[in-house]
Formats: sequence, structure tokens, C-alpha cells
Amino acid sequence: MFVTVQRVKAVVLLLVFTLCPVVAHAMEPKMHTITLAPEINYFTYKEDQMKETGFLYGLSGAYTYRGEAFIESLSQSMFKIEGRIIFGRVDYDGHLFDGNAYKIDNVRDILSEFRGLAGYDFKIFSDTTITPFIGLGFRYLKDDLSKDNAGYRRISNYLYTPIGFETSTPMSQGWSAGLNMEYDIFWLGRQMTYLSDLDPRYSDVTNDQSNGYGFKASIKVRKAMEDKNYLFEPYVSYWNIDDSDLTIVKYSGVVTATVYEPKNTATEIGMKVGVEF
Repeated sequence: MFVTVQRVKAVVLLLVFTLCPVVAHAMEPKMHTITLAPEINYFTYKEDQMKETGFLYGLSGAYTYRGEAFIESLSQSMFKIEGRIIFGRVDYDGHLFDGNAYKIDNVRDILSEFRGLAGYDFKIFSDTTITPFIGLGFRYLKDDLSKDNAGYRRISNYLYTPIGFETSTPMSQGWSAGLNMEYDIFWLGRQMTYLSDLDPRYSDVTNDQSNGYGFKASIKVRKAMEDKNYLFEPYVSYWNIDDSDLTIVKYSGVVTATVYEPKNTATEIGMKVGVEF
């Protein structure tokens, strides 16, 4: 989906004036900031013949540098390293290899993500700062159904480039609010399926994925205190990945099938509440 620059500006203006009815003087950002934020989200993973849903909990963190980079003229640069790890239990609703419907409750999931971002701060709309950014990210998801006799472990890895922007607008009494939006360019995915959990005579399978995309958006509200900021950030994250390549499955060394990882989507709707030092 392509969005014109005029529409992006209109959305930013609408959110700024909706969230920030009373504008104060801009606060100077700190050069070094560390952010820690517990988070919770409702996770949904879908394929054509199956779905997993449940709550995931965990912690996100980031280090942000704002200031001069390389040369004096780049005095409003932004560099950020961020990561998170969340985990929980989801319910599986799908089918067996023979086509019969099957459910597994309390499947253990672990999701982690690590990213590096670089951007530059620009002043717009008087006191509002907008920071376009680009970076490199890695996403890991372990889906462990092996506790069930018909289940097995699945591990997913994505390599991608986030490209987007974040805004910040000061309000009265130390409050500020902003919008974060990004599009994730998907470079490579690798899906590992441990069929040997079902029967040691099965070979494990690795499928490569090359087509897909992601999207993330959030609204971040801050309250500045004397030595720290408190933040509140509802967010949504979405991935849409196409069919993988084909891989053979062996049983006792004999080729028995050709399989692929089907097209899938993953959605997180969540909340972060944390502190910035």
C-alpha cells in the first residue's frame, strides 16, 4: 500500500492536534537515553488451515544517542539500539496431517527482536520534531508444540529493514506525545520445523522465505520528571509472509514428501508502560 507525502502530513497533523491541545516550549532531548518498558500483547498467528492466539508478556529496552555524528553539520543525528523478549502461552487450532481438526492448548511461545536504527531530527509545525529513520532488524519466534503427542517445535527467523518516522510534540506540565510508524522490508526468513519430535525417523525441515512485509505503528505519551520520563505506548505490529520454498522430508532416509511453509500473518496488539533515564 502506497501513501502520498500529503496524506502522511495530514495524518501527523491530525494526531498532533488531537493529542496535543496545549503546546508548550520544546524540551531539549537528552544526548543519552536508556529506556526500559514491560509490555503485554495479544498475539495472533494465522495460516490457511490453522490459527494460534494468546497473550505474551515481557520486557523491551533501548539505548538512544542524539547529537553530532561524524561531522559537525550532522548535529541532530539519532542512533538507537533496541531489543525485546516476550513469552507466554497460546492456543493452537488447526489440523493433523490426515486433515482432521486438532487443538492444542497452552503452547509455549518465545518471541524476541533486536534492531539498530539511524535517523535525523527535524523541526516541523513549530515545536514538533519528526525523525525519519532506517535500520536493520532480526526477529526470532519459537513455537513449541512438542508437549503434545501430535506436536513439534517450530522456529522462525526474519531479517528485515525498518524504514519509517517518529514524532514528538511537547504539551503543558511536562507531557509530550508522538506517533511512530514504520514499514518493514523483508529480506530473508528461515523456518525450521523439528518433525523428529514426532518420530526420530523423520528428518527435520528448513524452509527459506523470500517474500513478505511488515508494518508497525504506535502512539507514545511521555511525562517528564526531574531525572526521568515515564512513558505509555499502545502499539500494533503486523507481518505478512508468502509461501516458502520447497523442501523434502525423509523417513528413515527415504524421501516421503515435499513440504513448504505456507503463507502466514502474525499480529500483535499491545501496550508498553516504562521509564526513560
